[in-house]
Amino acid sequence: MLLLFHVHLEIVISKKRYLIIPGLNQSLGLYDFLKSPEYILDIVEFPCNGKDKDEYLKFPLNRYGEFLPKNIHYDTVFCHSLGSLVFLTSRSEISFSYDQVYLIAPALKTWALAEFFFKILPDKLVTPSLNMPSRRAFSFCSVGLYYQVILLQKKLESIELDGSHISVVHDPRDELIRYNRLFDNFHYIEYLSIDFPRHLSLDFIEKCIKV
Repeated sequence: MLLLFHVHLEIVISKKRYLIIPGLNQSLGLYDFLKSPEYILDIVEFPCNGKDKDEYLKFPLNRYGEFLPKNIHYDTVFCHSLGSLVFLTSRSEISFSYDQVYLIAPALKTWALAEFFFKILPDKLVTPSLNMPSRRAFSFCSVGLYYQVILLQKKLESIELDGSHISVVHDPRDELIRYNRLFDNFHYIEYLSIDFPRHLSLDFIEKCIKV
């Protein structure tokens, strides 16, 4: 009996642990197919990934770092889109550790034209989400939230970026994110996703954790 307990304990201890930090207005159901008893998969739930509309619209993005896990070690962290921005701008405050981080389709910079419009439009104006219902948490987003993304991006420009153990994963056909010079601070991986939209690149995460 003691031997069986010891074997079970060894299996639990040896399990790899992964973390996913999701993007703006992503449904966390996107990642259900990745769950497996063979490893531990933690997924951060920001207000923009939940079900409470008021919290989604009112909770400031610059406080999203509060939702990141504490005092846990991860073999690999996958940050998607806005998740990359939250990770990088909160990095000096996070208490979890990791061996490797992948910034997937990271939203590190916004097009100048988009910045102009989000700056002059009313914060409370909502825009419909063009994403499929199965991929989104809410059917809309506000101009105010988009502009908060821009403010986080500007904050990032003032931070000295340490690229240790961090890679950017970018599909040049990405519908939302273009290559920009901030990517040069990290190991760069050009990845041609089989997913559509290419912005998701879920198959990259699958390949990493199901080897």
